[in-house]
Amino acid sequence: MDTEPKVFKTCGENVTLNCNASEAKLKDSKIFKFDWQHKNKTLCQYMNNTSTDKIKCNFTNTTSQLTLSLTILNIIPSDDGNYHCKLHSGGGIANGQSHLKVGDCFGKPGKDTPSDQCSFEGVFPIADIHWFQGDVNLTDGTETKQNVDDKGYFTVQSTAPTERGSQRQPYNCSLWMPSLNKYISSRMV
Repeated sequence: MDTEPKVFKTCGENVTLNCNASEAKLKDSKIFKFDWQHKNKTLCQYMNNTSTDKIKCNFTNTTSQLTLSLTILNIIPSDDGNYHCKLHSGGGIANGQSHLKVGDCFGKPGKDTPSDQCSFEGVFPIADIHWFQGDVNLTDGTETKQNVDDKGYFTVQSTAPTERGSQRQPYNCSLWMPSLNKYISSRMV
């Protein structure tokens, strides 16, 4: 079985995973099962070109190989993980795997946040909030809470530091993405 072992995509992109089985290895055997699975759920099946608003399946049979393609539309964090391609035929069993890594969901500032708090919604992977007043980093002593929703997105929330530098300058809260080693968003509080 020929699959791409590692695939990295950004939130919102489409990704196609291909599983190729050589006709020479099948030796004219009857195919009982040929499918893509994720989290123990069958997404695509041999001879069944299914489409939904989330996935598209395509099966092709040429003289040299069988290909089962799984296209995932508008990927989200919960699409992250291992995808297994399984083939059961009269000639034996074969397996392949692709690991889809979803990243760079930058989120947006949270709505209806109290004036002493900062939050960002729709973030993935996990991030942290750092507090500044001018050039002074006031993050020490603050706590960031991360909650995850059913789609795998994080809401990241933090309360402003109680000790202030200059009373005249507003706070700046910045979303720090450790996986990228940079700030990806900030706002004044």
